Amino acid sequence: MDSRGRWSAAAALVIALALAGALIAFNSNDPETEPGSPPSAVESPLEHGATDPAEQPDAEDDEAAAVESPLAATPVRAPARRRALAVSDTPSAPDSGDTGDTDDESDNGADDEFQRYLEETRAVVEADPSSLQAIAGEIVAALGAGDADALGDRVASDEGSQSEFVTYLAERYPAIVTSAPSGTVNVFTAGEATIYMAYAVVTWEDAGLTSEHTIPIPMRFVDGRWYLTSVQHWADSLEFVQSIQL
Repeated sequence: MDSRGRWSAAAALVIALALAGALIAFNSNDPETEPGSPPSAVESPLEHGATDPAEQPDAEDDEAAAVESPLAATPVRAPARRRALAVSDTPSAPDSGDTGDTDDESDNGADDEFQRYLEETRAVVEADPSSLQAIAGEIVAALGAGDADALGDRVASDEGSQSEFVTYLAERYPAIVTSAPSGTVNVFTAGEATIYMAYAVVTWEDAGLTSEHTIPIPMRFVDGRWYLTSVQHWADSLEFVQSIQL
């Protein structure tokens, strides 16, 4: 073969190789033929068995649904919220409603009222902390013993009958072995009621295991005495006021 023939054969070979390479590259970029390709970024989560949020049940439709109570050791079926009678405390909670007033004088008046409320609720707690902790201790003892009657006797009379609520509380805990008061009292409001949330550090034995927990004890101060309260259970919401250290 002469030199012209050899150059022609070499050129044909180069062209054939180039065409083959292009064909391979095209096939490797095809998402339908590429092995191990990742799923589409816009793939619907419902294709993997997720629940459509619109199909999820509304827990508020069933007031007796199982809930985790702030007083709870384990989830149980809570009683229906039974609103108490009109509850109003002294000192009275400042009005948190929006009156539409925006002038400085109105703002200063609201600030003064809230500052007054801070001082008065602190004075309630600090005036006789031993009494507060003694009643809290009695409530904890009734909780640990599962004594619904004793808990019912400690609910303020203006809250009406709260038998379902105290029965629920009485069933919440295993037998409490030891209890010690915490040095913190958090103050909340719900409407015209003031809730003083005391705490106790307790140990209980459950299924053969002893463990330590901090539990809340919601109370109100009515006519100079401390009472267990159900307000936090049926109130629409609680507004935090302040935390007091004893």
